[in-house]
Amino acid sequence: MTDQLCVRCDQPTPDGYTCHRCAVDRPTTQLTEIADLTPAARDVARGQIRHSAGGGGGGKPGSRPPINVDRTDELEEVHGALELWCGRIARYRGILPPWYEYHGDPIIAGAEWLTRHLEWARHRLAFADFLTADFLTAIDKAAHTMRGIVNGPGSRRYLGPCGAPDQVETTTIGDPEPTYMDGAPCDGDVYGPDGGRTGTCRTCHTSYSQHDRRAWFADITRDRAYRAAHIADAYGISVKTIRSWADRGRLTAWWADGDQLVQWIEPETGEDVTHRGPRLFVIGDVLALAEADAHRREQQRIAREQRAAAQPAEMGA
Repeated sequence: MTDQLCVRCDQPTPDGYTCHRCAVDRPTTQLTEIADLTPAARDVARGQIRHSAGGGGGGKPGSRPPINVDRTDELEEVHGALELWCGRIARYRGILPPWYEYHGDPIIAGAEWLTRHLEWARHRLAFADFLTADFLTAIDKAAHTMRGIVNGPGSRRYLGPCGAPDQVETTTIGDPEPTYMDGAPCDGDVYGPDGGRTGTCRTCHTSYSQHDRRAWFADITRDRAYRAAHIADAYGISVKTIRSWADRGRLTAWWADGDQLVQWIEPETGEDVTHRGPRLFVIGDVLALAEADAHRREQQRIAREQRAAAQPAEMGA
């Protein structure tokens, strides 16, 4: 007897209509992300956070309504989708939907409630005349919408490379129950929203604690080189500032020649350096400069305050 093929990825799945990755792992990450992003998305919809694609954008008083109508509509779409599928599952299973046991934010309530029913859903090709694949597609869309509401320029932090092992599902003739083995590590990048609890790999959708991830990333990367944009995303230091330090000779730039770092030398006129790729910067060097500049600015502030305090005394004398 051949295995049933997953209705989402067409891979063999011996114990359900949908494989564990498509029906449980991925939507669990997405529903967790939806719940995590909800407070920030509410702030965006209320106009408390303003995203601008340009760097300027005229913020004069009265130039925009206090409520972002488009984002409010998108939030209502997410709420409606989660409420719809919670209701369908509750009716089919003969249980109460989440609103009877949780009275907080309805989007968070719906996302957390649906997470508990994913394993049940993957063993059903359809329920109450609705395809399980449509249910999973609705979760995909809701997560995408929430990310679109929250993600403005600089609103997500780079949390390093993923490295999560690929889970390979295997079965044997003597043991039809699937087992999972670690495969190749994921080469995707992990990002998380500012102020959020979790970060997510954009490739495999593995979820991480932002606090733990930042501590790990800081520990292993002080002597490693990364692109200015990645350092800016991770530590909030301006890309222009990093590049200006390099242009003025305050910061050494590098490029990757295989596994080796080679110091960046400015090319001769007409020299083709496309093989070098982007300039790289050692994170520890960047952080040391940022700390030194912050200390210098603080000393300048103290000196200004001392001069300002001394002026009235001199005038009185």
